[in-house]
Amino acid sequence: WEVYISYLQAGVGVILGILLIIIIFGSQQVISIYSNWWLAAWSNDESHRHQNSTNCMSIRDNKTDTIYRMNDIEWNTHRNRRFYIFSSQLNE
Repeated sequence: WEVYISYLQAGVGVILGILLIIIIFGSQQVISIYSNWWLAAWSNDESHRHQNSTNCMSIRDNKTDTIYRMNDIEWNTHRNRRFYIFSSQLNE
């Protein structure tokens, strides 16, 4: 730790260095949480698309209806867009 502190003191100062480290690690956690949330939303889209709609009492929201009513071309475009967004998150 002493080496790291001496580097921080020589470079940007201890307070600013510690703040910078907290921001970097905090940003990494936010990106990781958002990436996991996005993967869950993407998985739910697949489930909504292929769910069995024989139960007339099932509750569906606007997003579910939109996904369920897409034709194959619209669905492939939607799915590919989600895939590209998720892939770009993995590069960060």
